[in-house]
Amino acid sequence: MALWMAFTYIISTMIIALISPFWGLVALIGSVLIRFQDRYPIINSIPTFLLMSLAVALGCVLHRNKLGNTTYAPDIHWKRFLGWLIIGLIIMAPAAIISDLNLVISSLLIYYFCSRTLNSEGKFLILFAVITAVTIGLGYEASSEYLTKTVTEFAYTPSEDERRLMGLGRFANSNEFGALMVMALGFVFGLFLLVKNIFVKAACVAAVAYLLFVTGLTLSRTCLGVAGIMAMAAGALWGSGSVIKKGIILGFVGFGLLTALTLIPGPIQERILSVLDYESDASFQGRLRAWTQGLIMVKSHPIFGVGMAQWPDYHGRAPHNSFIQAMAETGFVGIFFYLMALFYSFKTCLQITELPKTDPLYNRRHRILAISAAITLLGFCVYAFFGNQAYTPFIYIYSGICAALSNLCKIPPGKRITPKATPDTEPTQKTRHFPQAPV
Repeated sequence: MALWMAFTYIISTMIIALISPFWGLVALIGSVLIRFQDRYPIINSIPTFLLMSLAVALGCVLHRNKLGNTTYAPDIHWKRFLGWLIIGLIIMAPAAIISDLNLVISSLLIYYFCSRTLNSEGKFLILFAVITAVTIGLGYEASSEYLTKTVTEFAYTPSEDERRLMGLGRFANSNEFGALMVMALGFVFGLFLLVKNIFVKAACVAAVAYLLFVTGLTLSRTCLGVAGIMAMAAGALWGSGSVIKKGIILGFVGFGLLTALTLIPGPIQERILSVLDYESDASFQGRLRAWTQGLIMVKSHPIFGVGMAQWPDYHGRAPHNSFIQAMAETGFVGIFFYLMALFYSFKTCLQITELPKTDPLYNRRHRILAISAAITLLGFCVYAFFGNQAYTPFIYIYSGICAALSNLCKIPPGKRITPKATPDTEPTQKTRHFPQAPV
């Protein structure tokens, strides 16, 4: 990609955002995936991400009548988390407040854009398709060089016997690049089930195969495990009704995963099975030491933590756990708000997937969107448990997508929904209600 193409993309995003905040959001998320700032130093010196975000924000103001207007359960907790984080920085690291807040505020802005602009099924599908296409493009860029060149910036060689695929900049890490590939699987799941065109379905199958192939080249045990967890979660959410039915579906998914494990190439298989030797695994033991240090930090500063992004001042290694990082840097109160925001993001999806077919609000297509959003957020949370993602945009993007489902399935406050009686349903059957976030 040439430099002029990057600038054209950025300027076009700003113009488009003023006309349509939704398309501005799509382009903004595309830039988060591509990360032009990692490719060109001159772009890194310009606040391009901030400018694009401001353009989308202005577009939302100009077209506020086109945005979703309902209750978004995670909102209050993200606001409280931000407020507590700011107080902690003022107390613990006032000199860093401006520089450190830039990242988390930018990430929360994307949460806001996602939750408000995704107000139709078509917009969800467009965003899913664009994220998938950009991810595959990045995978192709890296894997094509990795497979054809002995020396390339897309290869990481920790030893003579081990060569792993990675990306550029922030993705110059096999785990980070593998996570990028795996997260698109949840969106492909939704596209496959919701788009009826046979060619699109075939493309989705090919996309899954290619994303897994690229993930395999990274040799990331975490990401390969996350892919399996996402598959199991999809099976659990898909099965509605009795526990027996859910168990049968999970059994089939588990059998499929075990079969796949026996078919994948030997080096990848050995890499996955090496997790069983965690006691002598240097990587895992390093993570345990970092987690222990994080617990020591929060024990010493339980209320406000040590301050956002202050971890390096207390421990020389990366946290390798986003939740311990957030807890150490914002205290017990901060991590409570953080986890509650994620809980209500999941809850928004689950209350849609759990609606009985007799409920007037039941919609099979919305249910599929909810499953796609839920397994994507779950997959990333599992990855974040071993990564450094507490404030990066991704977890906020996926939280915003989950929250946006409220735009499609609303229950007016105080209104009781009673399913119509059918031969299989008694009129007295209890209905499901959307709990509101505590104020």
